[in-house]
Amino acid sequence: VERGHGPARRRAALVLEARVGDPARARRVAGDEVELDHRLRLARRVRDQAGLAELYRGAGQAALASPPPPTNDDAGRVGAGFAFAAGMIDLARERTAEAEAALTDAARAAPQDPGARVGLAAVFRRGARWRELAATLAELAAVVADDGVKAAVLRELARVHGEQLGEPARARDLLEQAMALRASDPGALHELARLCDQVADWPRAIELRQRAAAATDDRRLQAELFLEIGRIEDEQRKDEAAALAA
Repeated sequence: VERGHGPARRRAALVLEARVGDPARARRVAGDEVELDHRLRLARRVRDQAGLAELYRGAGQAALASPPPPTNDDAGRVGAGFAFAAGMIDLARERTAEAEAALTDAARAAPQDPGARVGLAAVFRRGARWRELAATLAELAAVVADDGVKAAVLRELARVHGEQLGEPARARDLLEQAMALRASDPGALHELARLCDQVADWPRAIELRQRAAAATDDRRLQAELFLEIGRIEDEQRKDEAAALAA
């Protein structure tokens, strides 16, 4: 039966998996003649991450090729899902070139789905590709629906512009957008305070840190903020009493 074709091979693969308990042999017997979900299951059972990624990649390419989206929206969504799965497995395996290609396909096929852009951001972050990371985070901020998530994305985007790309004015604009979504967001307040440090606006830097400390229940963050306030009072404003009070 193992040397047969079509239904016979499919039955043999099922018997080897379910009755004999040999998923590796079942996978070899199955080849390309069993349903995709069965091949995916066998690859998972033998922990073949490379094979699993290739199965998802092939399924995604097939779905996106016939016919290409947006002519066929269902094919686009299905293909994007498969490409996303392949890309995330590749990313976990540190195959960043393959991950980037698959996730780019997924983002192109499903432009309103944030998942692929989250994956691409991880690729660019890992490679310190700050300009590409900034572009991807901007796209991600445009498609996420939750205000809290959008504020977090805008905070990271501001950090990239301010610290990596040397664009503090753009960073400040982005933080203002984040605070418009969540006025008492301690992360945005803290990032804006750090931007004030860069231009030596010490009263504003202290005020923003005080607001951030009041807006969070995280004791560690509060301690960090008060230490920074004390350092500013001591080193920049030369106010020893205020430094001790902080």
